[in-house]
Amino acid sequence: MVSSKKRRLKPLLAQLQSASTPLAALSSEIEERFLACGQALHDQAELTTRLAQQSARLKAFGQHAEQSDTAIRRVSRLISTHLSLSEEFAREVERLAKSLDDHATHLQALLGDQQQLERSFAPMRFLHAFFRIESATLPAELQSLFHAVTAEIQRLYTDVTASFAE
Repeated sequence: MVSSKKRRLKPLLAQLQSASTPLAALSSEIEERFLACGQALHDQAELTTRLAQQSARLKAFGQHAEQSDTAIRRVSRLISTHLSLSEEFAREVERLAKSLDDHATHLQALLGDQQQLERSFAPMRFLHAFFRIESATLPAELQSLFHAVTAEIQRLYTDVTASFAE
């Protein structure tokens, strides 16, 4: 009877272990992508800032031009409009980069919590098996108590596993 319980537990343990392996690889890939997006946004913000600075210099030049130089004034107004949009875009890019960093940090924390929970539930699987084995020799009223405890352990383990799968 004990060996049949062990045979039934081995595939469940192997299934849990095989399900956790892709999560670790996925975590690394997500982190790499977050970092790449953050770097690209940072680079874009720098380019936008340089464009804004150069546009401001050109605008200043246009403002000092003579009144008859209307073409430069039109370019100046156009650049001013685009400069404002570029500055707004730079602020938004910085906000998005910070948001990506925050999400990456949160994701890492969640993955750490998941690993901690998996380690916490590992002994519960063995308790489940031991309770079932020990209760086999007990009177029927005590067996029902042990069966209720083992069923609750199994339900809790199933709920946590299903939650991780989501």
